Amino acid sequence: MRKSIYLLLIGCAMFALPAVAQKGKDLDALVTAMKRLQDLYTAQPVSFEVKYTYTPETDPARVLEEMQGQTVFDGRRIYNRIDSMETIINEQFRIMLFADDKIMYVTRVDSSRGADEPAGQLRAILEQAAVAACEMQESDGLASYRVTFLPEAPYKEMLVQVDSQTGYLQWIRYLVKPDMLGDEVEAGQLKPGECAVLSIRYSNFTKPANSMLLIQPGISERTEIP
Repeated sequence: MRKSIYLLLIGCAMFALPAVAQKGKDLDALVTAMKRLQDLYTAQPVSFEVKYTYTPETDPARVLEEMQGQTVFDGRRIYNRIDSMETIINEQFRIMLFADDKIMYVTRVDSSRGADEPAGQLRAILEQAAVAACEMQESDGLASYRVTFLPEAPYKEMLVQVDSQTGYLQWIRYLVKPDMLGDEVEAGQLKPGECAVLSIRYSNFTKPANSMLLIQPGISERTEIP
């Protein structure tokens, strides 16, 4: 996985603030949509493609980095492939394989499992990243949400689009503040003080032909888990 996108995904997801999010019916609707999405992921097997695009805010046609892959859900088990990184998750373990670096990490999963899928990640952001306001618009079977954040949050805004009929997430667009982008400014990819846009698009939702052949609980019991 490329450095900039990887660091933004991990760094912003771990950015925690006091829970001071504003309440409102549109924000409640987004949280409800994410809860529905989490239920969909666990109700029946589903596979979809994911594409990440990283661009400057002032020049969206100039792509700084791009990567794509696939995610498969089978109940509580998840397989995720993004470029050369693969993640396999079952009821007990999370296994991350970095092919380019020939590194494998094995850790135990926590009970919430929220950080392992898009809906859980979004819910965590809404709960932790100091939401200032949320606006929703519905058109042509799509629900679009615009979330703005308080000054201390790592994002300036977040746009989310959900298919109202299927409940599946279509895309997310994060406007990331300059404080998270020091390396890109030093490398001349971004202007000083400029925000970056991280877009994640989900497509081709299908039912996998076969159940996922993931590691069963207990198969790695002899592996020492930190």
